[in-house]
Amino acid sequence: MRSAVAVVALWVLAATGTAAEVDHVGAKGTFQSGDITFNVGDAYAYRSTESGTDRAVVTVVVSNVGILEKQIDRWLDRKQVFEKRFKDDQTAAIYFDFSPEGTFRGISYYLNSGNGCGYCSGGDVQSQVKLAGGRLTGPFSYKGKDRSWDITLDVPVAPDDYGAALPAGGGEPGKAYLAFAAAVKGRDAAALKKVLVSRRLQGMAQAEKAGQIEDFLSFVAEKRYVDTVRVVKGFATADRAILTLEGEGPVGKRVGQVLLLKEATGWRVDDEILDIAWGQ
Repeated sequence: MRSAVAVVALWVLAATGTAAEVDHVGAKGTFQSGDITFNVGDAYAYRSTESGTDRAVVTVVVSNVGILEKQIDRWLDRKQVFEKRFKDDQTAAIYFDFSPEGTFRGISYYLNSGNGCGYCSGGDVQSQVKLAGGRLTGPFSYKGKDRSWDITLDVPVAPDDYGAALPAGGGEPGKAYLAFAAAVKGRDAAALKKVLVSRRLQGMAQAEKAGQIEDFLSFVAEKRYVDTVRVVKGFATADRAILTLEGEGPVGKRVGQVLLLKEATGWRVDDEILDIAWGQ
């Protein structure tokens, strides 16, 4: 167990920022659901579509901790990042949907067994939230039998500019990602070194030095559950690329995304998320 924890730390610490990067608090207030109550620590807003419809909304994620905006901005599917890279037993992610005009539409969240909401709309929500100048600002509150909140927002809507669209297969970033996927599947440490970003290589080198390279390879491959994977689409700037993915394996279809950085040696994989393809 100790070696597994150490390997996780080598990977996670290389990707996360510091508290000093949280230079703006996007929300304040309180949230209560069932027997859980917390003070709001921050918020993050991004454009999306309302659950079960194609209606455009702005989703605001409210948490009990600070949110490093730049770490979330890099990804296409922001909710997947909050669910797979942010939320845990001690860190909440409550999703509020607002219309492009700032009107409250609904809420969804899961805190623990029996304490959550797949998507709840309606109710007597008191809101003065407005969307102007690329920011959602103003208070909104609700008091009901199962949940209540009193929150004031001052949160910018995240940018949606990921760069130019890449050709079919993801171009050069796509080739680098497929090499990464093959190396992970084959547990090929030498091949993996050729496609990881430098900060990941630092963690890999530490794992090798500690005699934990097999643990490192197992961690990188953990919960991917894919035999085959392909690039669906992608976008890139001069030094950063984001690709969306589809895969299949022993647990069925998977969907996800991968971040790559352009380094002196070429495109290199920074982080990958694969998850169950719900409803597909």
